Amino acid sequence: MKFLLKSMFIASVAFVVITFFLSMVLGVILFFDTPEGVSLSQLSLRGLVVNLFVIFELELPFRLSVGSLFLGLWVVYLACLIVAWAGPKERFDRALELGFTSSIRSALTSPMFAITVIASMLLDLVLVLQSLQEAAGIATGSIELSDPFAAFLSLTYAPLMETVGFRLTPIGAFLVPYLLWRGRRKVAASDWQKRLRLALEAFLNPEGAKGRLGLTTVWGSGLRRGVTLPEWAVVALAAFGFGLAHFYSGAGWDIGKVSTAAIAGFCFGAAYLVYGAHAAILLHWVFDYYFTAYALAATAFSGRLLVVNLLVNSMAIGLGLAAWAGLLALGVVRVVRKVRPPRAPPPVVPQPFFRVKYCLFCGFQIQGDVVFCTECGKRQEPNSG
Repeated sequence: MKFLLKSMFIASVAFVVITFFLSMVLGVILFFDTPEGVSLSQLSLRGLVVNLFVIFELELPFRLSVGSLFLGLWVVYLACLIVAWAGPKERFDRALELGFTSSIRSALTSPMFAITVIASMLLDLVLVLQSLQEAAGIATGSIELSDPFAAFLSLTYAPLMETVGFRLTPIGAFLVPYLLWRGRRKVAASDWQKRLRLALEAFLNPEGAKGRLGLTTVWGSGLRRGVTLPEWAVVALAAFGFGLAHFYSGAGWDIGKVSTAAIAGFCFGAAYLVYGAHAAILLHWVFDYYFTAYALAATAFSGRLLVVNLLVNSMAIGLGLAAWAGLLALGVVRVVRKVRPPRAPPPVVPQPFFRVKYCLFCGFQIQGDVVFCTECGKRQEPNSG
C-alpha cells in the first residue's frame, strides 16, 4: 500500500512537470497564433518598470515590441526549467528514481521535484487561508483587466521582475557580503577571480556558495542549521514587503492579499536560499504564468481546452493535499515516538556454562561433565581437566 501511494505521488509530480513544458508551447501559440495575441504582440512599449530592493521602481527606457518582450521572458523561463531539471543538486529523472528506490525526501534534492511539490502545497495553503479570511469578512480583492491577453502579458512579466525586486536585490544583496564574511578564511586564501565567482554564486545559488566556503548547508545539516537566523530574517522582511506591495499597488487587491502574498513571498525566498534564483523565479512563475496560460487557452479556444485546464488545476490541488497529508502523518509519527515510552530491553537469559577439558588418552576437547570421551570412548577420571 505504501509503495502504491508513493508511486501515485511520484507519477503526479511527473505529470505536473510535463504540463509545465506544455504550458510553454501553449504560451507561444496564444501570443503568436491567435488574433488577439498577434494584435497585442505587434504593439510597442516605451519602457519597462523594474522593482529594486522592495520599495524602489526603476523605469528602463527600452523600446521594443510586446512580442519581443514576451519572447525574451519565454526564453528566460525555458532556461530556468532546463536548469531546474538538470540540478544543480540532482537531475529530475534521477530524483524520480530516488523517489521509488529511496524516499520522497531524497527526491526533493531536485529543484524541479521540489518546485512542483512546494507550489502545489502553497496553492492549497493560499486557497484555505483566503477562504477563511473571506469567511471572517477580510476581503482579498482581485485584479480586473478588460483584456485577458494583456493580463497574461503582465503575469508573464511579474515572476522575473518581482524576483529581482523582492528576492534578488534585497536578499541577494545581503547574502553576498554576509556569506563571504562568514567564509572569510577561504575568501582570503583565494585570488580575485575565485572571489568574484564566489560572490556571483552567493547571489545566484546561496546553498552552493555555502558548500564552497565550508559553511553549514541545508543538504548537509537540514533547514534549522543550514539557514541562519539573519538569513531567515531578511527573507521574512522581503516577504512582508511583498505582501504590502500587493495591497498598496492600487491594482485591486484588498487587505486580505497581504497575508497570502507574504506567505507566498516567504516560500519564494526560502526556495531561493535552498535551490537558487531559478527556483524562486519558477515557483512564482507557476502561480502567474502557468495557471493563467491554461485558463486563457480554455477561453481563447472556445472551451476546447476546458477539461485540460480543469485537470491541471485538480492535479495541482490534489498533489498539494497528498503532500500535506504525508507531512502531517510524518509529524504524528514523530510525536508518537517522542511520547511513547521506550521499549524495555529483552530479558537476559543466562547461558549454561560448560567447563572444557581434554581427554587424558587422545587429547580431544570434551565438555567438563562428560564421563567417556566422545572421540576414543575411554573413561575419564572424575576430577581430570
